[in-house]
Amino acid sequence: MVPGPEGKDKIVGETALGSLAYAPQAQQHAITKKITRMLMTTKKFIQNSFIWISVYSTVLVMIIEIKNYFRG
Repeated sequence: MVPGPEGKDKIVGETALGSLAYAPQAQQHAITKKITRMLMTTKKFIQNSFIWISVYSTVLVMIIEIKNYFRG
């Protein structure tokens, strides 16, 4: 607190308390947004990975079946 008249001390104190009270909330909101965005990106990536794995495995099975058909 800044030395000086009582009113000035009080204003500085309240401002400091106010910034302490609001800064973490804003920071927390930003962190929550980042985590949410990251999870959504991860979810999309996992979904795409499963789609491509299923496509590739289907194609691989078809190739093996065709090879076995012509071999036998």
